[in-house]
Amino acid sequence: MKFRIVALVACLSSLLPAAAAPPAVGPGPVVVRTAFGGFILGYDIDQSGTEGLLSEALTRADGRHDIAVETFDQRTGAILKVVRRQIDSRNSYSTFGIFGAHVGLTEFEHVSKLYVDGRRWALMDPVDGDRVTGEWTPPFSAPQDIVSTLAPAQGVDGTVALGFRNTASDFSSYVFSTNVGANTFGPVIRVADPVFDWNLSPVIAIDPQRHRAVLGGSNGCYGCSTAIGLVDL
Repeated sequence: MKFRIVALVACLSSLLPAAAAPPAVGPGPVVVRTAFGGFILGYDIDQSGTEGLLSEALTRADGRHDIAVETFDQRTGAILKVVRRQIDSRNSYSTFGIFGAHVGLTEFEHVSKLYVDGRRWALMDPVDGDRVTGEWTPPFSAPQDIVSTLAPAQGVDGTVALGFRNTASDFSSYVFSTNVGANTFGPVIRVADPVFDWNLSPVIAIDPQRHRAVLGGSNGCYGCSTAIGLVDL
């Protein structure tokens, strides 16, 4: 009987599909290196195109930076165009992503002395045009207002932005809808539930069919559950 059981197990094992090999560890065949050897401050790829977009900053000996906005080839990883560049600067660029129909969005942060005192957003429509074509001008743009992220959304007209007011008395998160390429916006909405306060690092996505934002947040403590919030835009 013992022999028959072993034989049956061996027979069944031969009919099972072979286990998939574990994925390779490390980078794939395409590696993107910045044009000037600096570190990357935000990047994205055009999911229905051939290019990608990134920002870089190279720290100099004086503590300032050489900064740039660059496009790259998804197939080879090669830098195609340095779209914007500043040398020995206190300022910075930060790529927020690619949205809608091939529209790239990059934030420019201006620093006069120590802190950021001005923010502007450059549009590249389309990204593979390799040049700045306009400006994104969100309503959430007072000096203390900070747009922290936009929900990834390619192939649809709109997305949603998440931001906060950099003040000692207001920890609330704020959301607003936007069509990045058309530079249009919905109302700025304060999120009242404190589990989504900006100091708890909430995340955001867009439900374009129902025209609502989807928030995820947690108090971050051991055993705390995750909260999901829906915001009608």
